Amino acid sequence: MNVQPPLWLRETGPDSDIVLSTRCRVARNLDGFPFPWRAGELESKEAAESVLLAAERSGVFRDSSCIRGADVNGESAVQLVRWRYASRDWIVGGRHRWLLISADTALSLLVNEEDHVRIQSIYPGLLVESVMARAHGAARGIETAAQFASRPGIGFLTASLTNAGTGIRVSVLLHLAGLAALGGHDLEQVLQAARLLGCAVRGLYGEGSSGTGELFQVSNMYTWGVEPEQIADRVSSATAYIVDAERRARHKLFGDETGRAKLADWSCSALKSLYEEEAPPERLLQWMSTLRLAAAEGVLPADLADTAEWISIAGSEAAEQPSGNTARERFLAISRTSALRQKLRHLII
Repeated sequence: MNVQPPLWLRETGPDSDIVLSTRCRVARNLDGFPFPWRAGELESKEAAESVLLAAERSGVFRDSSCIRGADVNGESAVQLVRWRYASRDWIVGGRHRWLLISADTALSLLVNEEDHVRIQSIYPGLLVESVMARAHGAARGIETAAQFASRPGIGFLTASLTNAGTGIRVSVLLHLAGLAALGGHDLEQVLQAARLLGCAVRGLYGEGSSGTGELFQVSNMYTWGVEPEQIADRVSSATAYIVDAERRARHKLFGDETGRAKLADWSCSALKSLYEEEAPPERLLQWMSTLRLAAAEGVLPADLADTAEWISIAGSEAAEQPSGNTARERFLAISRTSALRQKLRHLII
C-alpha cells in the first residue's frame, strides 16, 4: 500500500506550537439505503458503488488514491489509523469498504464506515474555517451526483443521533503540556470553560479517552439545531481561549532561564528513557509530549513540523484492538520505540 503521509504530519500551521491539527468530518447517508450496520451484503455493495460513482462524477476526488478495505491489514491498518485516514471501526468493518485520499492528502472519504459517506479534512495548526470549507464543499459536490437522506425539522440522517442535523463534527487537537505542568486544577478549569462554550473535550483516542500525553481534542458538542457557522464560532472561541491559557502557562513556567533549564533536564531524561526502554504508548506519549514542548519552546533543536509524527508513532496503539498476546504487545512496543529512535537519533540537547 503506497500512501503518502497526510498534510498535517508534514507541515505546520497557525498556532502549531500548541495546536497539532484541525479536523472536520461530515457524515452523510444515501437515501433509500439502510445504514451500513443494518445493510446486507448486496446492499453494502450497491451503496459503495453508488458513493464511488458519485465521487467520480462530482470531480471532488479527481486524481485521488483509492484503497479497498478488504486489502488493508497488519501494518497497513496501523498506518492508516495512525495517520488518521481511517478509523478502527472502518478497519474491522465489512467487505465493501473504500477509502479515497485526495492528491494533496488533506481530504479523504471513508465509504461504509458508520455512515455510507464520511468525509474528512485535516489541516495542520488552527484552521477551523478552512477545514470546514474543504469538507463541507466536498459533501456538497458529491450531493450533486447522489441523493442524501434527510428529513424536514431534522436535517441529514446519520447512524448516530449525535451527528444528525448538519452531520458536521469539527475537532482541534491540542497539546496542553504547560497547563498540565501547572497542575490538574488549572487544566480542568480551562477545559471546563470550553465545555461551557458548548464544546466537548476528549483525549487523543477520541470519545471515552482522557488526555494522554497532555493531548486533548476540543469539538462541537451538537450537530442538530445549529448552523455550520455557529459550529465554527463555538470551536474557534473555545480553542482560542485554551490556546491563550496554555501560552500563558508556558511563559510562567519556562519564560526565564531557570524554567528553560528545567525543561532541558526533562527533555534529556525523556531522550535517555527512550533509548533505554521499550515502553507502552502511554509512557511514549509522555516522553514525546515533553520533547514536543521543548521543541516548541526552542529548547530542543528540532523542527516543529516533525513533532506531530512523533506523537502519531507513540500513540499508534490506537489502531490496535486488545489482543491478549503478550509476545505481540512486546513486538509492537519494540517497533514503536525503534521507529522513534530513528526519528530522534540526531537530537542533542
